Amino acid sequence: MRSITLFARTYRILALALSIGLVACATASGVANGPNGKPIYFVEASTAELAFNKAGEKCPAGYSIVSNPTVNQYNNYIITVECK
Repeated sequence: MRSITLFARTYRILALALSIGLVACATASGVANGPNGKPIYFVEASTAELAFNKAGEKCPAGYSIVSNPTVNQYNNYIITVECK
């Protein structure tokens, strides 16, 4: 009985950790080089803050927003940026 309780508790903790990890996620994929010859990144994240943080990671010298930020059907925030 005790091992079942321990398993259930461990399972709940693991499920919570995975759900938090999935919610706080940001991805950036390189699309091409922009008109200035610098990389352009398509950034998608669960919040605007995460999207802008990821853009800053990809473009440490700064970036310009190439297109209007949008929210997709999964409520993810999407921006396209060109590094400076």
